Amino acid sequence: MGRLIRKTDLPVSPPLLSCPDPALLFLLEARAEGERFIAQAKEDLVQLAVTMAGRLAGTTLALDAAQRESLYKDAVKRAGARSCVLRVHPQDATSTSLCNRAEDAGFDVVADESLIPGDCVVDAGGVTVDRRLSVLLSVMEEALRRRLP
Repeated sequence: MGRLIRKTDLPVSPPLLSCPDPALLFLLEARAEGERFIAQAKEDLVQLAVTMAGRLAGTTLALDAAQRESLYKDAVKRAGARSCVLRVHPQDATSTSLCNRAEDAGFDVVADESLIPGDCVVDAGGVTVDRRLSVLLSVMEEALRRRLP
C-alpha cells in the first residue's frame, strides 16, 4: 500500500532532482509548471483588460468633447474648492462651453501640452485631482491585481 502524502510533506525547494519516486517528481514538476502558467495567465489577463480599457476610453475621449467636459466638471467638483485651476489639453482649453462654465464657476482653465485630450489635472490650493487616463488605468491595474486570487 502507498502512504498518504500531505502537502506539508512535499519538498518546497528544488531538491526535486533527488526525489526517489519518479511519479512524485513528475507530479511536483507538473504542479510547479501549472502554477507558473496560472500566474502568467493572470498577468496577461490584467494587461489585456488595462490595454482594452485604455484604448476604449482614449478613443471615446478623443472623439467626444461632451464626455471630456463631463470628466472635467466631475474633477473640479471633486477638488471641492471654489477657486481652482483646471489644466487640460490645448484643444479643450479653447472650448467655448468649457470656458463659459469656468467663468460661471470661478475657476481658471489652462492649456497644458503634456496632457492628451481627456486628461485633466485640477489644482485647488493643497488639493490636486489627477484625472489623466494613464493614472486612472494604473489605479485600475492595481485594483485588478489585488482582486485576482
